[in-house]
Amino acid sequence: METIDEPVIHQSLLTADDLERIEYSRTSFESRIELASHDTVSSTLPILPNNLTDHLNTHSIAAVRLLAFFKQMPEFNQLNVDDRMILIKFNLMLVIAFNYTFTIRNLDDNTVEVDTDVPWNKSLIESVHGNEFYMKILQLFQPLIQFATYDDKIIPLVLMTFVLLKGLLPFGGTPEPILHDMMSVHHTQTFYSELLWKYLATVYGFDEAVRIMSTIVTRFLTWQLLHVQMRENFRAILSETDVDGLSPLMKSLFNVPSKN
Repeated sequence: METIDEPVIHQSLLTADDLERIEYSRTSFESRIELASHDTVSSTLPILPNNLTDHLNTHSIAAVRLLAFFKQMPEFNQLNVDDRMILIKFNLMLVIAFNYTFTIRNLDDNTVEVDTDVPWNKSLIESVHGNEFYMKILQLFQPLIQFATYDDKIIPLVLMTFVLLKGLLPFGGTPEPILHDMMSVHHTQTFYSELLWKYLATVYGFDEAVRIMSTIVTRFLTWQLLHVQMRENFRAILSETDVDGLSPLMKSLFNVPSKN
């Protein structure tokens, strides 16, 4: 099982401003649940779903919470408003998986869920995708769960890095619009990816930073393909009634077409 050592600050590559931004991203991520608690989307949905529609709609809760996090980040808010909408629409359901690494912890090699966020619903995931697929997802994110367990500064930086990437959805679905100000998005994404790298290199050293960064990137590339398969599985079994029962936010994020 891959683990990381407890974070210790060594000779720093980070400036005082970098350290302030890293701490701000951590505290902003922690406060996302409280900030989103008054949102009507998150307050009216079932935490423990009983059917497929409820299961998909519960993602709205985590989505609204992540939006509350992103809205606190000055660099994100400074982007063109239409570009922010495009990035959220096409990237959020991919990066939301990193958010779920905070809902699972390991205890003596047994995976358990905690109540800091909306947990995965294992039985419904297995009923739609099968136990083998569920275990594949769990194993895929196991190292990220470890990172989140030992260091609460990594995942917020990862979320900012990936939500700003253009063209995350590998193929299929609704064509992604061209950004209005691609260079600003690129500069902001570069800022956070470099900040993540400098933090890892400072805290864990170069070799371990390479391993952690490589793990994050390769696991996410694999997740992109699994995510497409999950979307197709859902679309294949969603009835017209199921589609009608989806929240407007989930219809948009899943790009679920209405059945004729």
